[in-house]
Amino acid sequence: MAHAAFVPTGMVTVMLGPLLPLLAARWSLNDAQAGYLITAQFLGSLLGTFASGLLLPRLGFRSSVAVGQILMALGVAGLISAGFGLGGAAIFCYGVGIGITIPAGNLMVAEIEPRRRSANLNLLNFSWSAGAIACPLALSLLQKMDGTKLFLRGIAGLLLVLTMILLLSPGELRRPARTPPASRGNLRSLRTAAAIQIGILFFVYVGTENALGGWLASYAKRINDSPAGVWMLVSSYFYGALLLGRALAPVAARRLSDIAQACGGVVLGLAGSLVLLVSRSASAIAVCAFLAGLGLSTLYPIAISLLASTFGAEARSIGGCMFALSTLGGASLPWLVGFLSTELGSLRAGLLVPFVGCLVMLVIFTRARWRLVPA
Repeated sequence: MAHAAFVPTGMVTVMLGPLLPLLAARWSLNDAQAGYLITAQFLGSLLGTFASGLLLPRLGFRSSVAVGQILMALGVAGLISAGFGLGGAAIFCYGVGIGITIPAGNLMVAEIEPRRRSANLNLLNFSWSAGAIACPLALSLLQKMDGTKLFLRGIAGLLLVLTMILLLSPGELRRPARTPPASRGNLRSLRTAAAIQIGILFFVYVGTENALGGWLASYAKRINDSPAGVWMLVSSYFYGALLLGRALAPVAARRLSDIAQACGGVVLGLAGSLVLLVSRSASAIAVCAFLAGLGLSTLYPIAISLLASTFGAEARSIGGCMFALSTLGGASLPWLVGFLSTELGSLRAGLLVPFVGCLVMLVIFTRARWRLVPA
């Protein structure tokens, strides 16, 4: 059931990237203003993350995910004919739905089989990536019939159908174990070097992924002012690489440790984001997007696995803080790309942000010393 929910969640999470040039043109926005739309989505996601901590123990996974799906459907439907102000509110609304759904699905899967956390989380995020890659493909195909509104109506309808299935299907998803409120021990854990390092990973990874995913289409459009069906597809290379990397990760896990996979992935992501800065064609941008996506594909599941493995049962108490940091990263780093682009007059300069993000993650993965709690 978590996999079914993660496919449309992936579509909604990434759709602002390929839609951003269209919305910016419709509402006459500069890059800094367009960046506020990405911030609205992830601030909503931050609120949803906090709300999930309250909903899960009371409603269980199925009803909590249904709430998230309904909020996403309302937000997507509200974006169809809205202006800038109402459009921002609609994006914030579906962001709240994303923030409720993603922690619920990840934490559920992380507890099902502790010895295979990383592999199972990669498979779950594979489903998210399937939705993410389908989104720009569908948008690109529908541009031939001016079908952006049709796309939004279809996504909203799919979310509502999934909500009905969730609420009417027999049985119940695995309910999260009730955890005690935060104690002094939990607060002390948050101040440890391991918690700080993992928190930085959550913040920087999600910010870096969304800085690339959110701005690749805009960058490709400016480098090569081609039809919408072409530059929209650039995002699909990025999310397709995320999909492929997460599909192959369980195989790689048999030969490599999580840290070894992470270091190799960051180096590949670093190379892709560096060459992106000097790319001069849409095809070169697509190749760089694929390399960066492939490198980044396993880092978030590995970060979640490190959280669970390092802190054991305490991870359930401090996980909300980590997911909150991830959404703060998603809200701030893509906005920083737009801000730097406007201030410096170049989106290429703004895309230094994900390059620096990869450098930070490389330092953490190569320098940190993890003390893991046995499963």
